[in-house]
Amino acid sequence: MQQKRMWLAALALATTLFGSAAYAVVEVSSCRALNQAGETYRLTQDVTTTGSCFAISAPGVTLDGDDGNGGRYTITYATQFDGRAVAVQAGGAEIRNLTIRNGAHANGSNNGTTAIYTVTPEVNIHHNAFDLTNNGTAYFSAIRLPESSATNLLIQHNTFDLDGNYSLSAIVSDGSFENPPSYVGEISHNVSTIGGTLRFPAGSLRSYHFSINGMTSVGGRLKIHDNQLTSGPQTSSPHGIALYRVDNVDVYANEIVDSGAGGRLLLVDSGSDNNRVYDNTLVANGTPNSAFRMRYGSNNNEVYGNSITCNAGGAAMFLGAGGIGNVVHHNNLSASDFVVRFEESYSTTDFYGNVLTVTPGQGVQRAIYLLEYGNVMAGITFSNDQIIRADGVTAKPIQFADTGDGGPENIHFCPVLVDGVVLTPANQFDYIQRGSGTGTSYTVGGEGCVVNVQLACDDDQDNDGDGLADFPEDPGCSSAADTSELNAAVACDDGQDNDGDGLTDTEDPACTSVVVNDENNCGNAVVDGTEQCDGSVPQEATCTGFGFDRGELACDASCSYDTAACEADCEMIDDKSSWSVAFVDSEDLSSGNPLPGAHGVDGDEQTFWHTVWTSSPAPSHPHEIVVDMGDETQICGLSYLPRQDDGVEDMDGTIRNYQFYVSADGVNWGQPVTSGQLVEAGSQDKSAVRVYFNSTAARYVRLVALNDTEGTPYTSMGELDLLAGIWPGVTDPPPPPSGVTRTDTLGD
Repeated sequence: MQQKRMWLAALALATTLFGSAAYAVVEVSSCRALNQAGETYRLTQDVTTTGSCFAISAPGVTLDGDDGNGGRYTITYATQFDGRAVAVQAGGAEIRNLTIRNGAHANGSNNGTTAIYTVTPEVNIHHNAFDLTNNGTAYFSAIRLPESSATNLLIQHNTFDLDGNYSLSAIVSDGSFENPPSYVGEISHNVSTIGGTLRFPAGSLRSYHFSINGMTSVGGRLKIHDNQLTSGPQTSSPHGIALYRVDNVDVYANEIVDSGAGGRLLLVDSGSDNNRVYDNTLVANGTPNSAFRMRYGSNNNEVYGNSITCNAGGAAMFLGAGGIGNVVHHNNLSASDFVVRFEESYSTTDFYGNVLTVTPGQGVQRAIYLLEYGNVMAGITFSNDQIIRADGVTAKPIQFADTGDGGPENIHFCPVLVDGVVLTPANQFDYIQRGSGTGTSYTVGGEGCVVNVQLACDDDQDNDGDGLADFPEDPGCSSAADTSELNAAVACDDGQDNDGDGLTDTEDPACTSVVVNDENNCGNAVVDGTEQCDGSVPQEATCTGFGFDRGELACDASCSYDTAACEADCEMIDDKSSWSVAFVDSEDLSSGNPLPGAHGVDGDEQTFWHTVWTSSPAPSHPHEIVVDMGDETQICGLSYLPRQDDGVEDMDGTIRNYQFYVSADGVNWGQPVTSGQLVEAGSQDKSAVRVYFNSTAARYVRLVALNDTEGTPYTSMGELDLLAGIWPGVTDPPPPPSGVTRTDTLGD
């Protein structure tokens, strides 16, 4: 349906060009049902309703609030009763360019004042502004997603401004812990602000920016990225991104800043497995429970490359209550209370390459805090982690807070550095504070504990052979605490042989410095590495090997084959199985003998497309049909077959004058590649007409009928075929088959 909307936007332009309403956006000025499949409804003014406003009940509907001057029209809903601004009851909906506000009524049941409520998550919600206040006694949200699956969920480029004195959220999903639906898509580039929510007794109420509950991703992943989330200083228990029983999701490149109290900025909870959390920036300026929390049996997650700072107490990272097979590495964590806190039965975790900075301020000033009570904590390995105590911090950075006969078991420090000093059996009690429990067991150092990797960017050594050492001289070092001088993002400084010539980084002649991002030796007249050619084409490589009939295969500047001079005969495309009709302006679908646009490309010459003729007056010219070939194809001609029914006297709708367009994306059409006359006025000839034109690459084609041969308002077509190949690439195109008229044209 998204492709269809692309067609509709292009066809609105056709209305201007041809002076006839081939397609028109439906303008709406009041709340109503939007029930025409594939239609675009455009708001023409601000609207207000006492309860609910719009209901999308047909697939592929677009609701657009663009006011034409770079602004948005506003929907104000629920001024007296429970309601929604938009209720989505069918898939493929697109909601864009709206400002949405809720009215004073917010005392209904749960979900009663959700701005956009969907029964299917197959939605595209983008470039909207939500301005919502909850002063009632029920939870509500800006967008609520249902307990059903989606293969293309898109929520992007929206702004959420949320406030009030009761719990509220920007995005909430109603999943299922027992039978979770699958979401695939993106929640990205949104800006969400939760402002002055007042604290209720015991801080029991929570507000969420994004709360994703009981779902998984199958056949792809849900990606939550590049969002900016901010919570104000009075916000009660603010949560940034929360995953509850969620699997196979990527959370990355988000910026979450929280000035509230008692919340979590990023939460992986309740058996959430196989997620990746990376490159996020979390800043807690209030007093959070924990900035990042992973707990309650969440397994096999990877957490890396994050920057997490707690400026006023709480834990930068909390790992507890179950958890097996998680990997936490190369994060920069900073806090004055707990930098990383382990609790209860957390176990079998690899924790390596992290930088833990203890800052002065409120709290116990622990870099690593391990607390066991009631359940076994075991099998945690710290490797190549660096602890830094800022000026003024003197407390021991590692604490075992065990009680009674219990205690964390099989904890390994191999190696860990504290203020640049390697933790060893000899100095361990200078840095480790043990609890009273007798069951605590851990090892420090030992055979195989090597520190040089951790110090690679601060050891006065050139560890990657590029002639540069340490931070900031070596561009592969992002900081002095970086674990490697190699730069995985730059081909000449990643330690890899990227072009297969047996040479790595600056050993490769193509790498003139470590900042060059291409090891390919293109230009040395030798085919090596991943090159297809270098200057000249190998003798065995020809145009025919690429499916062409003739021509000269060349080598381009990137040492890849160039087929621009290869030629192929302009021949009919036999396989149309991937073709579909993306748009037709008119088709007669009367129950007795339907004549849809699809009949014009179905490969059956005995069926045909016909515009509406059973109504009076019938739609007038121009008429048009848009075809999606499924893949980009080099086309060089078209074949138009008139309707083949009845006798030669039945020629109604046979196209006389036409225009033919091509497009790569279905939006940008440009000028016609060919136009003119297909069949003469009054002709009774039902033969196919073939038209050749200069070869052009296209995925979409559009045939516009300007009039017909009989002077009627109709258009009909037995079959539209296309020719593929390079033309003119031969002296003359091949002769048309018997019964086919050929029209040789070059462009217009």
